[in-house]
Amino acid sequence: MAKTPSINTFHASNFELTISNVPTIKTESDLHMYHNFVRSISLPGYNMNVYDSTFMGENYVHPLNRMNDNLGDLSITFRLNEHMLNYFYMAQYLMDMRYAVNDSEAKDHRMKKNVIEAITITMLDNQHNRLANIEYNTCLPTAVSGLEVDYTNSNEVDFTVTFKFQEVHFRSA
Repeated sequence: MAKTPSINTFHASNFELTISNVPTIKTESDLHMYHNFVRSISLPGYNMNVYDSTFMGENYVHPLNRMNDNLGDLSITFRLNEHMLNYFYMAQYLMDMRYAVNDSEAKDHRMKKNVIEAITITMLDNQHNRLANIEYNTCLPTAVSGLEVDYTNSNEVDFTVTFKFQEVHFRSA
């Protein structure tokens, strides 16, 4: 009789984060501020709008459309780095988008030029081998949380960035 392999439970700390770009960051080496200071990620659930129909007395459920217009929000919490740059770069990015600060290279394609092209979450097994990638494409931050500072304690400070995205892909590693 063949022995069934044992499968252990997944641990929430087994992931890596990679952000392809942040438009306010001009040097790729500065992206480590996000990769190395990530604390947690809230992966969105997935929904699909449907409509019901009846044909010859049978009920059927159909996708309302094939567009991904019912995707949730991706939220990532980061530890604030010592120089606060990971917070300031993301907040500046949000403000640039809010006030339509134009990148001279972007011109007519400003929205496509000024997005984060991909946020990839690599899921790891308990031995830290790569299992799968979840890739969120064409990401736009919609909120950067405030910072909570306090004279009475010396705890590290976290902040959360919430993103909208256009597409998500699941790939085995």
